[in-house]
Amino acid sequence: MAQLAAHCHTSERTLLRRFREALGHSPIQYAQQLRVERAKALLETTALPLDEITARCGYEDVASFSKVFKRWAALTPREYRQRFSLAR
Repeated sequence: MAQLAAHCHTSERTLLRRFREALGHSPIQYAQQLRVERAKALLETTALPLDEITARCGYEDVASFSKVFKRWAALTPREYRQRFSLAR
């Protein structure tokens, strides 16, 4: 964040505030949301195992990924796949 703030000629605090005002989330929350959207697409359209999807979405372990996924999707990855999978 420090490098991005310097590049934008502003403080980190101002950058974070403006980011939240513009997108409604902190940068970390925004990144989590993007990763979950990518995971949803993979769960819907592939038969990849969950550990592979976890890695492709930038997480190191399935437990952490599943916790974040459930926070954003209100379902576990397994429940989401069962409900919305097109790759049957």
